[in-house]
Amino acid sequence: MTTNKSRMAVFSTKWIAYTAILTALVVATGYIPPIPTPAGRIYWVDGIVLLAAYLMDPISAFICGGVGTLIYDIFKSPEMMLASLLIHGLQGAIVSALLHFVLPNRFKKYEWAKAVIFSVIAAVEVVLGYFIYRCITRGVPVAAASIPRNIIQEAIGISIAVIICYATTFKRQLERVQKGNALTERKLQRLFLNPRATKMIKKCNDFGAGGVSVAIGELADGLDIFLDKIPKKYQGLSGTELAISESQERMAVVIEPEHADEFIALAAEENLSATPVAFVMDHGRIKMYHRGKTIVDIARAFLDTNGVKQQTDAEINDNITSFFAEPENVQPFKDKLCATLSQLNVCSKKGLAETFDSTIGAKSVYMPFGGKYQLTPVIAMAAKLTGGE
Repeated sequence: MTTNKSRMAVFSTKWIAYTAILTALVVATGYIPPIPTPAGRIYWVDGIVLLAAYLMDPISAFICGGVGTLIYDIFKSPEMMLASLLIHGLQGAIVSALLHFVLPNRFKKYEWAKAVIFSVIAAVEVVLGYFIYRCITRGVPVAAASIPRNIIQEAIGISIAVIICYATTFKRQLERVQKGNALTERKLQRLFLNPRATKMIKKCNDFGAGGVSVAIGELADGLDIFLDKIPKKYQGLSGTELAISESQERMAVVIEPEHADEFIALAAEENLSATPVAFVMDHGRIKMYHRGKTIVDIARAFLDTNGVKQQTDAEINDNITSFFAEPENVQPFKDKLCATLSQLNVCSKKGLAETFDSTIGAKSVYMPFGGKYQLTPVIAMAAKLTGGE
C-alpha cells in the first residue's frame, strides 16, 4: 500500500488560481507592442494560450484562451470579441485535450513533437476560424488577405509556447528529485503511532532510495506488483520510471487482506490515501505488471546473489604470527598521535555537526555534544515520539 497527496482537481482553489493567472497573462500579452511585418501586425497572445493548453486541462485552456482574448477585445476590438472567445477558446481546448486525454501516454519520447503537431492542428482551426468570420463580416478578399498574417502569428505563438514550457518543465523536473512534504510526513507519523494501525503492519519500508523496486521489493521473497495501481503525481510515466520512482512521504506496508479496508479507513482519518498495489506470493519471484504486460520477472534467489557468485581462496599458516615482531622505523608516540588526530577523518567534527540544527521539532532529548564542556560526541540517540500527545 502507498500513501499519496491528491492531485489538483478542476475548480479547486489551486486550479482557479492557475486559470486566473494564465487568463490575466493572455490579456496582458495583448498589450505588448506587436511585431510589424509586411503581412500585418503580429501579436503574442497565441503563445500564452498554447502555454495554458500545455500546462492545464481543456476547460482551463478554453477559459484562458477564450475569456482572455474576449476581455482584451472588449477594449481594443469589440467587433472581434465573440469570434476570439470561440476561436482561441477552442484553440486551447483542442491542444490540451489531445495532449492530456487523447494521447497522454503514447510516444512519450516525442512529447515536444506531439505538442508542436497538436499546436499546428489548432493553428489550422484558428486560421480557418478567422477566415470564415471575416468572410461573413468583411468579405472574401479581406479574409484571404489576413491568412498570411495569421499563419505567421501562429508559428511565432507555437515557438514561444514550446520554449517557455520546455524551460519551466525542465526546471520542475529538477525540483522533483527527493522533494519531501513535511505535512504529509507528520501525518504518516501520527498514523504509525496509532496502535490499531501498527498492530496490522507485518513489515514496512519507505519509498526512499530505489523507489518502488526497493520499497516493495524488499518486503517478501515473492511479490506481484501492479504498477498501474500506484497513485501518481505526474501522468505519463513509463513502467521503468514507476519502478524506480522515489518519494519521501510514502510508505509500503504489508498487512493481511482482511485488514485492508480498516487500514485504508485509518489512513483516511489522517487525510492520507492508502492503495493496495501488490500481493505477497509463494512463487519466490519478483513480478511487476504494467498496462497488462509483465515487465519484470526475476527470481529472488538470483537477486540474493547480487547477480554474481562470489568466491575467494584463502591460505592459513599455522603457528606463524608477526604480532610481537619488533617493528621497523618506530615513530615516537607523541608524533604519531598528533599526526593521527590531525587527519580529517579523525579530528573533531563539531564545527561540521553544528551547521545542522538538531533542535528542529523540539523532540531531541540529547544534544549532539555533551560533557562538562559540551565537546564529547553523544554516542546514543533519544527523541520524543511525535504525534502521540
